[in-house]
Amino acid sequence: ELIDLIAERAEDHLVRSVNSRKLVIVCLGRAMHQCGTKIAARLVDKGVHDPHVILAHDFYSPTFICNPKELIKADVIVLVDVVHTGGLLDRLMSVCIECGARRVRGFSLIDQSEHRPLCAEWDALWSEPRDFRIPLSQFLDQAPED
Repeated sequence: ELIDLIAERAEDHLVRSVNSRKLVIVCLGRAMHQCGTKIAARLVDKGVHDPHVILAHDFYSPTFICNPKELIKADVIVLVDVVHTGGLLDRLMSVCIECGARRVRGFSLIDQSEHRPLCAEWDALWSEPRDFRIPLSQFLDQAPED
């Protein structure tokens, strides 16, 4: 299963740097929340005590489905699927910092930004060239009438 492969590879990256008794994994969207839950279970098997997995949503104005106090003095890992420009991961990590997290690190499955510097340290499982994207308005202008 893909989620198991992702969790296994992420665990290898994260277990080296997780050293807090208060670990929070913030996951953007349902798919990343499923990955975060699997990662948390694997980290428990490695001795991490009671990691807390939080669902986040909203690309433009990140919102966490939790009490912001849960992030105070926590070691936070922010999990996203793809870093294209880094803006979203940067916004998510900034929210964690503003909530009083002790340490914030980002973690992406795919990096298309050439590891652009952000407000906190981050890593990715894989790197690949950036996707070519066009604005929705341009796409609609080019789309056939039918």
